[in-house]
This record gives sequence, structure tokens and C-alpha cells, in this order.
Amino acid sequence: MADSKQRIVELDILRGIACLTVVVGHYLQDSMSSGSFLSFLGGLGGKGVWLFFAISGFVIFMTLESVKRPVDFIISRFSRLFPAYWFAVVLAYVLIHVFHLDKEGMGFFSSLMNMTMVQSFVGIDNLDRVYWTLQIELLFYAWMFILFVNKALHKIDYFLLAFLSISFIFAVFYTPYNSSIVLKYINELFILDHVYWFAMGIILYKLNKERRLGNLSVVVLLLSIVVMAVRSVSIENFLINGAVIFIFVLILFGRINWIKPLEFIGFISYPLYLIHSNLGHVLLTKFTGLGVNSHISIFLALFFVICIAMGITYWVEIPARKAIRKYCVPPHSAV
Repeated sequence: MADSKQRIVELDILRGIACLTVVVGHYLQDSMSSGSFLSFLGGLGGKGVWLFFAISGFVIFMTLESVKRPVDFIISRFSRLFPAYWFAVVLAYVLIHVFHLDKEGMGFFSSLMNMTMVQSFVGIDNLDRVYWTLQIELLFYAWMFILFVNKALHKIDYFLLAFLSISFIFAVFYTPYNSSIVLKYINELFILDHVYWFAMGIILYKLNKERRLGNLSVVVLLLSIVVMAVRSVSIENFLINGAVIFIFVLILFGRINWIKPLEFIGFISYPLYLIHSNLGHVLLTKFTGLGVNSHISIFLALFFVICIAMGITYWVEIPARKAIRKYCVPPHSAV
């Protein structure tokens, strides 16, 4: 990727692939009979989350190399994450109570705590099934922020080797249902179930930027693959996970930047990801109740959710992000 514009295009294509994989996967699972081939394909939709994690590894390391002060990074992430998320939480609360969805029993306080994005850390349920990934992302941001504040980004390979080694040990010896609460907290705090995805994203960023990898970075990449293999449990899962990384590499280095629809979906991917589950469930239920074919129902639900995500992007996310950065970022600060 020769310039920033091209890099953004390719990352948006990757985001578009990841988001559509998750959204369509959820809709197939919700609409198709259990055990059917389409339901099986829907079960693969969760792999889009892994692609999102790898993208975050790439983007966050790139961002931290460009910002000058810790506050710039905080404002950048806050303005990117929270405006659309707050809108999505309010929408989820309304949908849950108007259409009597599964989470209807959650009280106002629990719903309000969802605004923090860290609700699961204090034992409060998520209003939407997709929110758990945001908490993983926040933990990753926190660890990277600690490195940045301590001026240790140049030691990222050592950091990743340590985390990956712990992840490997936990993958071999740790059983979440029979372990102490301390081990469970360590597993969550160090994002051991997912750290190899972030690591591969960071290494691919370094490869893209420098066109070569140092010996230690190669070791990190190899250890990431080993940890992925161990945590995949089965050959089938390992091959599928490997395909996720192959897609990342293919788009990143293959100059496949002509897929305009996916680029646009990537542009609106964050709001689309946030709202698709509860809203999609309501739409699918309504269409099915009207006797609409399941396949057409999925298409219609996807169409309407994409339209609403566009509205959130242009009328909530972008204006809020610009306002926050205008009033919170001092002149000449890069975010």
C-alpha cells in the first residue's frame, strides 16, 4: 500500500468483509433450521470477529505510531467508539422493551451500565450479543496504551512474545470451568483467548510498512500461528482460521482495492455491526410473520439495517467525532 488513501481503502474492504460475514452469519443462524447447510454457513459468521481483531492490531499500532501525546490517542478512540455505541445502546433498549426481546428482564440501571462499554467486567449482561467483542477491544487498547505511555512501542515484539507464551500455556493447561477465579481473571485481563489475532495484525502492519520482518517479528508471527493451531482445537477450525488470515494478507498485499460495495460496507461497518443483531431479529420476525420467504427476509433485513447504519454513520458518528476532536484536541495535535 503505497499511501494512506490506498491503505484506508484496503482496510475498509477488510472491515466490509468482516462485518458482512458476522451480520449474514447471524441472520442465517436465526432464520434457517438447525442442522441445515445454510445454518452451518451461518455458524462460520463468527469468524468475521477474528478478522476485526486482526484489523484492530494493524490499525491501533499504526495509530499509536502517528499520535504525539497519550491524550490524543484517548480522544481518537473515544470519538470513534462511543457516539455510535451510545446510539446503539439506546436503540437496543427501545427494541428490547417494545418488542419484548430476550433481555427484557434487564432493569434500567443494568441498561444504563451498558453505556460504559465495560459492563461485563462488573458482572452485568450485555444488551446485545455483539457487545462482548468491544470489551476485548478495550482491553487491547489499554495494553497498547500502557506501552505507548511508557515509550515502549519499539519493544512490541517482546510484549507479544510474553502474551503469546502465556496464551499457549493457558491453552494447554487451563480449563475455564475447573479453574480458580484468579486464573479466569488472568485469562480475561491478558486477552489470552484472542491475543494471537491482534499479534498477527501488528506483525502484518510492520511487514506492510517496512517490507521486511526482523528475526524477532518472525518468531512472533510463527508463535501466533502455533497458538492459533492449539486454540483451534480441530484441523477444520485451524484451516478456517488460517483462511481468515489469508484473506487479510490477500486484500492487504494483493492490491484488491476495486471492490467498491465492500469498501462502502467497511465505511459504515461499526454502526452496522452494533445494530444488526437486535434490529435484525425484529425485522426477520416481522417478515417471517408476514409469510415472506426466509431468504428474501434475510435480504430485506440486511437492506434495512444497512440503510439505518448509513444514517447513524452520517448523522451521528461522523458529526459527533468531528465535534469531539474539534473541541477536545489542541491545535496541531494529530489524531
